[in-house]
Amino acid sequence: MSNLSPMVANIKNNARMLDEKRRMGCLLWLRAHTGQDDLSTAERLDGGQRMLRRLKAWFESLPVGQAACEYQAILDEISWWRSLSEKDFALFLEEYRSYRI
Repeated sequence: MSNLSPMVANIKNNARMLDEKRRMGCLLWLRAHTGQDDLSTAERLDGGQRMLRRLKAWFESLPVGQAACEYQAILDEISWWRSLSEKDFALFLEEYRSYRI
């Protein structure tokens, strides 16, 4: 894909529309999905700039068709987080906590 910057910017802008808790859940999923779950605390605290650069590099490593599918999957995931009811979100957090112990 010739210019991935608009795609990455669109992902960033859509994720920013989520409330803080949903955004964090979505970003945790995104880091795991793209193999970035090795980011250090410092990298996570830089406003997400390193994550965005690594996301762009990840897209660049994919064949064009797969990059387009992954882009849509990420936007769909953001939409899922946005549409999740408060009740389902609370259940999700409860389930997530049980796996983290």
